[in-house]
Amino acid sequence: MDLDPVAAAIHDIAALAQTLDLGAVAKRASTCGAAIHRAGDSAQNAYNALDRIAEVEAELLDATVVEEFSGDLALLVDGSFDEIIHEAHRDDSPEFAIDAEILEIFRTEGEELLSAISIGIDVLAKEPSNQNALWDIRRSAHTFKGAAGIVGLTEAASLAHGMEDLLDRLVESNSPASNDVVEFLRGCVRSLGGVLDGAPANSVGLELAYSSALASLSVDEAPTTKTALQPAVTKLVEQRSTVRVSLERLTEIMQLAEELLRTATAGEHKIAAEMHEKLVRIRLTRFNTLETRLARVVSNTAHEEGKKAVLEIETPDVEIDTLILDALVEPLIHLLKNAVVHGIETPEMRRLLGKHEFGLVSIRVEADGEAIVLTVTDDGAGISGSKLKQRAVEKNVISKAVAAAMSDHDAHKLLFDKGLTTADKLDLNAGRGIGMGIVKESIESRGGSVHVDSTPQLGTTFTLLLPVNVSSSTTINVAKKSYAESDPSKASPPLVLVVDDSASIRRHNQKIVENAGLRCITAEHGADALEILLNGSILPDLILSDVEMPHVDGWQLLEYINTDEHMGLIPVILVTSLSSVEHRSRAAESGASDYIVKPLATHHLTQIFDLINTTAGAA
Repeated sequence: MDLDPVAAAIHDIAALAQTLDLGAVAKRASTCGAAIHRAGDSAQNAYNALDRIAEVEAELLDATVVEEFSGDLALLVDGSFDEIIHEAHRDDSPEFAIDAEILEIFRTEGEELLSAISIGIDVLAKEPSNQNALWDIRRSAHTFKGAAGIVGLTEAASLAHGMEDLLDRLVESNSPASNDVVEFLRGCVRSLGGVLDGAPANSVGLELAYSSALASLSVDEAPTTKTALQPAVTKLVEQRSTVRVSLERLTEIMQLAEELLRTATAGEHKIAAEMHEKLVRIRLTRFNTLETRLARVVSNTAHEEGKKAVLEIETPDVEIDTLILDALVEPLIHLLKNAVVHGIETPEMRRLLGKHEFGLVSIRVEADGEAIVLTVTDDGAGISGSKLKQRAVEKNVISKAVAAAMSDHDAHKLLFDKGLTTADKLDLNAGRGIGMGIVKESIESRGGSVHVDSTPQLGTTFTLLLPVNVSSSTTINVAKKSYAESDPSKASPPLVLVVDDSASIRRHNQKIVENAGLRCITAEHGADALEILLNGSILPDLILSDVEMPHVDGWQLLEYINTDEHMGLIPVILVTSLSSVEHRSRAAESGASDYIVKPLATHHLTQIFDLINTTAGAA
């Protein structure tokens, strides 16, 4: 693609900025020029060029610049964006085709941009003349436009351009943001959010909203340049470079780090442990990265149902594993829709009941080394136990006699039976009786559990418990070795004792072991495990034990096993969230055969089989 004119223009910016002693602008422009020369080589390079142009624009508008310079360069930067997008899509070469990884990068960045736009809109709704909020929205919409254009989502890029255009006109008119402007911007965010979810850009109703927003502007007072876009900001924006890595690649590196931990000498062990700990932290994500998407679900569902509802995330800063976050998205969407459709009353009914016409749906997340506890609460009508039992009888799920003896609390569990629903109509949001069943299956398939608690007229709370080892969903081909395969005299596969005080984690670890063709028994804590071992009737071939447990912890269990003549031959792998060098060293000194930092994953089966076969060979 021929981007020499754009590169030349950016070069002129660098030269002029240097003349005006604007060092930061000059430096950004020089870096940008180099990126533009590489933009035609690949989609990723074009994407990088757009990022560099955005940085130049940020420096221009954050610096104190004379009006001619600021206004002309703002127009030039805009033109550079559009030129790169145009040239990128005029290039039909195979190497420029957008792959799935680039599209996923766009989705991640798009969520961040829409989240920033939503925050800016909220500020603008409260302070219609807030220029900083106005610029934040405009800048994010500008970046979204460029990114969407690069990945080929031209309709989404056009919609973001419409937002940008309206904001420019708002500045030119020197008007505060009217309700019509705010509602148009919110509509655009909903539509662009749908694009990130895989839907086509939906501009239905936005044309009229755009016309209403334009009509609210006072064009008589408009200045003739774009210099008014410059907000009253004296602090320069700090730019940080970031790199996005696919989870698959990160998981591969983590597996190598774990292998290094197993084989490291004493001198290398500390470095290997620190590297593994930092890799684990890379996968942590703040829960509020889902806020824009989830708030959109509540808002859209309420609009479709003729209701009013808002979402509140009580713990936005909690960090959890990215894979756990991905696993929670679909169940959360079902729960939020359920809260609005079945829980939140109509505005008229809520006013009659003395409630605010806007229903509240809130999410709370608690995380520790063992599990994630997530609650979804609404302040709606609650669940009618009698109605649930009536529908269950009609659907032949339970008999009339069982229904009569069933408490309302027990009746709430009927929500999870497929085909059972209390909805009075069938539409895209409700009526099929499968949503809550999907939630239950999704969570339980990952070793978790779902609980419901409801009070009439006060609301309903769903509690999801998910073990942290849900993050180990990577499937790796591991040969299923067993005593039956290595030694024909052995009639049954090896037996593994899983010890953990968390029921969810016990079940998860048990599934991994049994899916590998091994037998498994479980113990709730160290004391329970010792009772099984001392009974003498069962002697496992390997023990997977947690460390932090009540009654008898992992250290005490390991000490006892190693002092027993018979049990001392059983290899013990400690499976714990404790990842420090000190804990690993203590495990080695206490006689642990291996050490796995939670979560237990499929690829750890290699270590398990190796220990079982080594012990069997020695015997």
